[in-house]
Amino acid sequence: MPLQAINANTLTEAGQSLGSNTVGVLTRIIIPNILPGILSGSLLVFSTVFAEYTLTSLIVGAKFKTFPLLLVEYTRINGNVAATFSVISFTIAWLASILILWVGSKSVGSSTETLRAR
Repeated sequence: MPLQAINANTLTEAGQSLGSNTVGVLTRIIIPNILPGILSGSLLVFSTVFAEYTLTSLIVGAKFKTFPLLLVEYTRINGNVAATFSVISFTIAWLASILILWVGSKSVGSSTETLRAR
């Protein structure tokens, strides 16, 4: 069962017993409960895939210059450019991670406030 941790059946029945339709249950109950898992999963996927050279080389080949392939190429030519690219990619990954965590904390906080207001 994909949604065992939140007991989706009970939450769905509770939402429907309070008069909510299927879309309302999904958007106002289920998604806010699984949003932290979605955000942490996206953060893990982003950090794993961002600089994966082997996978990029296997899928794309030599036709296109993706960032990991460009980074390896510049490592062979000029180490300063490769170091600059590494710092830029780390900064972008760090900012994206902070943004994902910030959005996650805002959405969890707003769903908690909504529950308290009722």
